Amino acid sequence: MNKSTYVTINGTKIANLLEVKLNIERDFEVTDGKLSTTNTAPVVTIHRAQYPSGNSDGIEIRTLSNFTLEIHTGMSISKLTGCEWIAFDETLEQNRTIESIKIAAPSYSFSK
Repeated sequence: MNKSTYVTINGTKIANLLEVKLNIERDFEVTDGKLSTTNTAPVVTIHRAQYPSGNSDGIEIRTLSNFTLEIHTGMSISKLTGCEWIAFDETLEQNRTIESIKIAAPSYSFSK
């Protein structure tokens, strides 16, 4: 991942970020040869490492509700508000834990 890419939750930068993926999903329907879309929802998946004695950001996503998440790249900022986590997975390794967290939000904005 590019060093200029980072993610914040309520203004705090997530430590040990391994990967971030943003999907904007829409429901759709085809009626009489016409496509209509409804219910646009952004979903972010974050993979981060947690170390027993290492750097921590103090963010415990499983306890958060109605939070703000921002994805900063060298070229843009994606901002999601009203966030809730919808899936959480932990993979235990020898010297770290990998957390995979899926987050959805009702509100999304993009700026350059």
